[in-house]
Amino acid sequence: MREEDKILLKVDDRKIKEIEKSAVNSVTSLNNLIKECEKVCKTTFTKAERNGIRDKGMDFIKEYLKPKFQFPNGDEDVNLKILGIDLQPLETYMKRNFHYWRDYPIEQNEKGVFELVAEPEQIKNCYTYTENERQLRGYNLAVSISDLINTAIEEKFIPENLAYKMILFGDILTANSHQTRAIPNPDRISRIK
Repeated sequence: MREEDKILLKVDDRKIKEIEKSAVNSVTSLNNLIKECEKVCKTTFTKAERNGIRDKGMDFIKEYLKPKFQFPNGDEDVNLKILGIDLQPLETYMKRNFHYWRDYPIEQNEKGVFELVAEPEQIKNCYTYTENERQLRGYNLAVSISDLINTAIEEKFIPENLAYKMILFGDILTANSHQTRAIPNPDRISRIK
């Protein structure tokens, strides 16, 4: 089926809001992490260094600190203690949050603050389109049948209080929230093979 022939059946607005909220939270989480890393490492990171933290996490921080070690060939923990640096809180934070900001298109703005630069890729999965000719045919039939039933209801050929009996036949129709009008059933149409 050609892309231009596909019809949008439904949008999962609840899931879109969840993804957007998660993306915003991940940006906040990453910006907070950068601040914590700067406190722990007693520095202000460059743009490239902030990207390194975003992309490599603790591996970047450990590599960044190595040149400051008094005993370069010595134990990492000993060198960190000499420097008065405890990486445990950062490690714990990164383990819990690293995957969140890796899932979203996050880049730094001109002020060095991370932000979303595009719509998260996961949102594309919140849209359901017809995928084959039978679904397309089922949708078109559902629209036609719904129009006829709704016209019959509006013109009083079918009493409104009995409309639900007409609406609920077959798998391609459903009723609106008031059970007074026929509408295509996107969930069932999307399952047609």
